[in-house]
Amino acid sequence: MLTPALSSETAFFDPALFAPSLKTAIGDKALDLRRMWALKMAVHETDDEIIDDMQDRHEVVFIVGDTSVKWRVESLASLCRGDALAPSLEKYPKAYIPLFATIEEQVLVYAEIFGDPTDDEMKGVYSNLARLPDGKGHSLLHEHMWQACALALGTRPWSKAQLEAVLRRLQRSCRTFYTHSGSKNYIRTIRQG
Repeated sequence: MLTPALSSETAFFDPALFAPSLKTAIGDKALDLRRMWALKMAVHETDDEIIDDMQDRHEVVFIVGDTSVKWRVESLASLCRGDALAPSLEKYPKAYIPLFATIEEQVLVYAEIFGDPTDDEMKGVYSNLARLPDGKGHSLLHEHMWQACALALGTRPWSKAQLEAVLRRLQRSCRTFYTHSGSKNYIRTIRQG
């Protein structure tokens, strides 16, 4: 995972950079800004499977320690701010680590509940999100990753071009780690971080 090491003094998030709708959703809740935030996934278990209870991807719920925040997101496009262009992302520029980390952390959250997605599945999700950020999701994984992108965009002022570049870079990583139709090397790599 690409989460930078944080000292007890270093904040990962800066509330001054939050989207207005996120600030409103948080309200007066005291959230740990040094800690990675994780999407909360509503599920129920049957005898033989775990079923996702997501009703509406626009209702983003994330948790920080014991505190949960419910945030209504109309679209990823509405969260994109500015018109900054992305630099070459051959390597992960330091300024982009928070964007990569926020998205990839949610892959790990998803995998913990539903099992590891394949390299092919992740490549497809990243490709679809890069091409049509607010397009209809083709799977529950896609819907969760849409929410991951919302969380990343809501916490920092990223432009549409920057988001697309990051998603294309993540797609390329999945293609690099792909070895066969069921390979799960991408998720193994971000776990080793």
